[in-house]
Amino acid sequence: MTINNLQSISALGSTIQTTKNNPADALGRDQFMLLLLAQLRNQDPLSPMDDKEFITQLATFNTLDEMRKINENLLAMSYMDQFVQAGVLLGKTVTAIDPNYPGNFITGQVSGVSFEDGAANLIVDGIKIPVENVTFME
Repeated sequence: MTINNLQSISALGSTIQTTKNNPADALGRDQFMLLLLAQLRNQDPLSPMDDKEFITQLATFNTLDEMRKINENLLAMSYMDQFVQAGVLLGKTVTAIDPNYPGNFITGQVSGVSFEDGAANLIVDGIKIPVENVTFME
């Protein structure tokens, strides 16, 4: 079977589109289940799907689902680590690269911490500075 750049599969009233060149468009959990159900629904009753093949597909689905959960947990731990690192700097004097003017440095006391778009920011002299911009801490 030849796979074109865009392939549409109609399953249970939904259309699933995948693009082979874009990993962000890879099949998700819901789409996988729709495909599996469509495969089961449309199989030949006189020649049903091999039970070993079905078990293999379910095992693969379960493995991918568990990997997704592990990835979510690792991401949450990464956010917590960033937040703890930023919290430790509260009240300390830091020198950091100015996010508005990358050639300049800001030195000042960390007065607050914010967490936006998955990244921890320090508040130094009213300016939000990403934690990774800190170059020196007193």
